Amino acid sequence: MNINDLEEKIRQSESMSLSAAFPILMRKVYLWMAMALAISGLTAYSVAASPGLVQLIYSNSLVMWGCIIAELVMVWKISNSVAKENRSLATTTLMFIIFSALNGVTLSSIFVLFAPAAIVKTFVITAGTFGVMAFLGYTTKKDLTSLGRMMFIGLIGIIIADTKFEFGLDENGNVVLGDEMLTPDSSRFWPLEGYEAGHGQPSFDKQFVRNWLKANPDSNYDLPQDVIDKTIEKYLEAYEMLTGKKL
Repeated sequence: MNINDLEEKIRQSESMSLSAAFPILMRKVYLWMAMALAISGLTAYSVAASPGLVQLIYSNSLVMWGCIIAELVMVWKISNSVAKENRSLATTTLMFIIFSALNGVTLSSIFVLFAPAAIVKTFVITAGTFGVMAFLGYTTKKDLTSLGRMMFIGLIGIIIADTKFEFGLDENGNVVLGDEMLTPDSSRFWPLEGYEAGHGQPSFDKQFVRNWLKANPDSNYDLPQDVIDKTIEKYLEAYEMLTGKKL
């Protein structure tokens, strides 16, 4: 074997090693991202729920800048730790958790400025998507870097975003489960031909019921038949569009 053949074999071996290592790396990336988003989201929500912490952080520029600088220091320390051959996994993990928590502290203002429910849902969707992909990667050992897998990630995100629980308050102020659990939210799907930006869309759900109840708050939920019929028609229309069949 001449030197050229030897070099070619070495290159092929290195290429095969990298090809095998990259999917393993991506599984770990998805897992760490899910963990980071969960920690950041919980920290941000906890800080925003405490008026004292919000006032401490955002009324004192030194505290805010201290959190930002601490984040940058954590990034630098984690990068250096990963590059070391004798790195400690426990230490690196602890620094990553601290960084995620600090990131949550600096992001906590979004829970004050915007609707908390929408932000919580965003964190749940993204963390859940990464978590599901990490679980699939570890259990099936599949390559998560292919185009098909990337499209599957998007599908998982849509399913999580479109699956909901409905909660409400009873007469004593206790949180109770409402009428829907793990159901698709058809209000997020609109007919393309009728879409117009800037106002509410004609969604495939019980919007007729909602509109009538808002207009008649003293109705005691006694719906007229035409509202019931229009609501049923909308669900039948959605079913026929999805299945191509009539009921």
